[in-house]
Amino acid sequence: MENNKWYEIIEKQINSLKDKMSKGDYSAFELDGLLRIAKRVSSLSAECSQCDEFEAKITSAIANFTDWPNVSKEQKDNYVRTFRNIVKHLENNHRLEPIDSESERKKNRYIGLALITTGIIVPLIITLLLSESFKTNGGGQLGDIGVAVIGGGIIIFIGIPLVIVGVIYVLRGFLGKVRKN
Repeated sequence: MENNKWYEIIEKQINSLKDKMSKGDYSAFELDGLLRIAKRVSSLSAECSQCDEFEAKITSAIANFTDWPNVSKEQKDNYVRTFRNIVKHLENNHRLEPIDSESERKKNRYIGLALITTGIIVPLIITLLLSESFKTNGGGQLGDIGVAVIGGGIIIFIGIPLVIVGVIYVLRGFLGKVRKN
């Protein structure tokens, strides 16, 4: 119960920093990530002495930001070091998967959209070019049915896999990495 109170206090302090900091600073210091880490540390502190110590370090790190923007470079560096140490401990000892940064998620969304677009447009363009080529060359032995078969093959073997991979990237961009329990 005491850990829940600690987490609630940290959550309120981090949310108040959201109002004080610019969006860029808030993201740069990964305060959303710190909130998730604080929740994890809170749940583990009863059984892990190092996580129990991390509660005090998180409290201290957040306290340094209460006078934002009048925070020294040393305090910022100390925060970054503390954040990294806690993440490393959680990854190594408690199977925490790395946190997806917002920029990584945004990149995944763009990559996914590009793959989906490519998977739809490229096969269509190739099929249209083949069709025009056969029309200008008299159709050859393949004819319209052959062009349709080749176009269908291109869509099946190039288009669909690109769209599927694109959808996976888009989902990772919106949902983050899928976590195993």
